[in-house]
Amino acid sequence: MRGVGPKVAEMLAPKGILTAEDLLYTCLSAMKTARTPRSLDELKPGEIASVIAEVRGSALLRTRKAPIFELTIGQGRFA
Repeated sequence: MRGVGPKVAEMLAPKGILTAEDLLYTCLSAMKTARTPRSLDELKPGEIASVIAEVRGSALLRTRKAPIFELTIGQGRFA
C-alpha cells in the first residue's frame, strides 16, 4: 500500500492487518463498536469498546521513550 513502509507494516502485522482489505474491515468493525456504547461493568480486559463515563482525573506521565496519557474514569449515565 502506498505510504506504508516497513515500520508501519511491522506495527500493523501483529494486529492481523496485512492488506488494504484487512485495514478496511478493521476500521468498519471499530465504527460498529463505537455506535453501541456499553457500561464499564460489561467490559473485559483487552476489549475495544465505546463507553459513556465520567472523567475523574487525568495525567501526562513523561517517560524516556514517549509520554503516557493516563485517564481515570467512573461509571457515567446513558443519555
